[in-house]
Amino acid sequence: MARRLNRIVSIVLSATLVVLSAGFDAQKAAAQTFAGRAAPVSATPQVGLGIVNAPAPALAAPVLSLTAPSLSAPAGLTAAPLLAAPVAIARVSLTPAAAIARSLQAAAPALQALAKPETAGSAASVAGRDLEDVLTGAKSARTSGDLAEAVVAMPSALASPLPAPSASPEPANAPGVPAATPAPFKSISSASSYGLHRLTLKAVAVLTGAVFTLPQAGPTLTAKIIASASDKTLVLSDFDDTLAGYNEILPEEKVEAIRKIRAAGKHFAVISDRGDVKRPNSNQLTVFESLESLPVEVRAGMYVAANSGGKVYRYDEQGVPQKVHEAEALAAEKLEHVQAASAATKARLAEVGAVQHVDDGKNPSESYNTYGYAMMLKPGSSEDAVRGAAAILSEELASRGIEVEVNPRFAKDPANPPYITFSIITKADAAGYIAKALKVESKDALVIGDAMFVPREAKKAGWLARFGARLSGRPQVKTGNETDRNMAKNLPGVLALGVGTQMDPRVPNGWALAGRGPAVTQKVLESVASKSRPTGLKHVVEPNTLYALALANMAVKAYESGATPDKIKFLSAVHEARYFNGAWIGDEWRFFFGWGGETGGIEYMVPARRTMVSETMMDAFEPQLKGTVSAERLASGLKATEFERAVKTAPDEALKDVDGVSRVSLLPRGSDLWYSLQNSRDELAMVNARTGETRMGVAPAPAGSTLKSFLVWLAGVAAVVALYGGFYWAASHAPVAAPIIPDGWQGPIPRVEDIFRGMGGVLGLGALAGMLKPGAKPSLTDDDIAASVRSVVSSKGGIWSQTEYNMGYYNTLQSLKERGATEAQLELFKKLCAEAPIIGGRFNPWSGD
Repeated sequence: MARRLNRIVSIVLSATLVVLSAGFDAQKAAAQTFAGRAAPVSATPQVGLGIVNAPAPALAAPVLSLTAPSLSAPAGLTAAPLLAAPVAIARVSLTPAAAIARSLQAAAPALQALAKPETAGSAASVAGRDLEDVLTGAKSARTSGDLAEAVVAMPSALASPLPAPSASPEPANAPGVPAATPAPFKSISSASSYGLHRLTLKAVAVLTGAVFTLPQAGPTLTAKIIASASDKTLVLSDFDDTLAGYNEILPEEKVEAIRKIRAAGKHFAVISDRGDVKRPNSNQLTVFESLESLPVEVRAGMYVAANSGGKVYRYDEQGVPQKVHEAEALAAEKLEHVQAASAATKARLAEVGAVQHVDDGKNPSESYNTYGYAMMLKPGSSEDAVRGAAAILSEELASRGIEVEVNPRFAKDPANPPYITFSIITKADAAGYIAKALKVESKDALVIGDAMFVPREAKKAGWLARFGARLSGRPQVKTGNETDRNMAKNLPGVLALGVGTQMDPRVPNGWALAGRGPAVTQKVLESVASKSRPTGLKHVVEPNTLYALALANMAVKAYESGATPDKIKFLSAVHEARYFNGAWIGDEWRFFFGWGGETGGIEYMVPARRTMVSETMMDAFEPQLKGTVSAERLASGLKATEFERAVKTAPDEALKDVDGVSRVSLLPRGSDLWYSLQNSRDELAMVNARTGETRMGVAPAPAGSTLKSFLVWLAGVAAVVALYGGFYWAASHAPVAAPIIPDGWQGPIPRVEDIFRGMGGVLGLGALAGMLKPGAKPSLTDDDIAASVRSVVSSKGGIWSQTEYNMGYYNTLQSLKERGATEAQLELFKKLCAEAPIIGGRFNPWSGD
């Protein structure tokens, strides 16, 4: 439901933002329409559904020409009552509908001001801010009168996320969050509000090109985010100004936190911009020198990436870094072009008032590395000079065929030189490599750093860009650094934590935490270390021998039923460890077989055990009828005689790199069998039982499903394009788009109510269509359900254990779902099983419980 609601909100916001974007000049056109500015023409309107019709011969069309004289609306055009002149209203409690209507009334003066072609830029800016106050639910210090009253009364989804910068609802000190220097910028206290800010600022970036930072999370929200880090099993961290200050040694408190993370069975890795080899005559430490405070036993096996992720190392058992991966370096011929571009840039620095830094033994004047280049400028250089130098270097590189983004950067210590730099690689490559090497999914990892944002200016200044700046809640800076933000690019959905007060809103799960720097990082590391990583199963008996015993029993039963062994299909298998009084006593595989024809067939289950008490015993039991099986499931099964060929990888090999497994199944996919490794909630990984290929968190799709998914996706894209195309066509062909209504126009003149009613109707129908599903036609009969119940309850007590009954119950329930049972039939199955008596009044404790 939450996902569906999020999708609906996204559609509504997107459509609204398209209409309000600067590129359409829609805000001025809409203002002219709402305020009733028009040029009279002679025509008689036609009656239309939901459209205002003016019986008088004079009609009005909005005038978009910036040189047109100001004209009043003719008396013949009936003004929409929604935008009647505002009147003084007492501060009372209003219904949402009344409050919205009242806020639109209050917005009329601002709309009228925007509609006037002669309105100067400063006046337009004031009117724009007034309109933003109404639409966002915010109230600026200068807002007063009816507009202020409407702002207070209007129930807006954006109202709570937009408090005045000087006021914050956050408590002064939330538990578990490091104290931070009070900042004049706004903060957000709820996750839902933060998510709405992220969604809206991302939309602003897409529509205008302007990228504004997300506000910081308040102390309470920060505490919740940090607490959620305890579930993560991999930390990918920047070093400078994240773990410690620039060029410092890792401090003792970080060493202890990393020690605890490793002891909890979790992974910690560092990805740094610093190099792996010390440069001559430089006092800059390598990343390995900064990590020397880690004891050998703590850093052994730990991954470290240097050179902005270009080189990845892993500490061996002696604590010595060994290179395991290296990105492709800048080609020699391109390096010559970089040198030439650098020389040309130095000659042009005076154009922008920039001066190159002189090598002082502490910081070089320029720096080349395997993947890029940096030029240092004189300390104290202005932002315009640094940005101008970056633009020159970018231009010189492009003229030599090297298309890269040159970033202007400022040192946090103003005594150090600012610099301009580019790199052909980012931290994304190293982050993806390390996560894959450790077989950790994005959802189980977090990235943390202080450089998570680079500002970008709007391609065209307009209301929407100003709205983005207001939503961000802080002045737009001119430069930034996103080297740490890049760690999230190859890990979709990863938890990305910013400890530098800023965060790019285009990072799907990005959060700018309260506070700043290593003190905040310390709390995050302590949270990760607070919960041990679940280990789960590490040993499962190989199924081949037990399968041979089970198949022999199954072949006898099939023969008695008139089916030959070559007709038997292997459908699936599930493993479960067997315990007695808490002690492990062996393993059990339950093998599911079936046979039949084009209309379906029957399914049997054969349990086979390895018991280890005084001696090892392997036994297979009598086949148990589980009920009917669909033709589709039979077709997806593997010929029973091909099992030995399909299982070459031992389960222990599949389990060795996947933690938290509590259940192992064998499932046919195409011509292969795959181990499905699961915990109590999710499927953790799939491992090919023949080749050993591992796929984390995703089951291989049955044949044909990939094409079907692509076609569904393509249809969805086509529908979205058609929807937005229809909106654009309507906007560009409506009377508002013409400078004057042509002579003889017989069409209707839409009101604002009609526009929003039409858009709301379309979106409402789309949402309704998405929520309504056609009733599923049952593919099973009640007799099929009853047969399944009889099979399951035959092991409810007597010689069977509670565990064995539960396995049969849940396996059959899953089978019924796959065979198309309706919700009512599934409830019937559960009810009948629950009501069935326990055979002999008890379960057998010697049978595995």
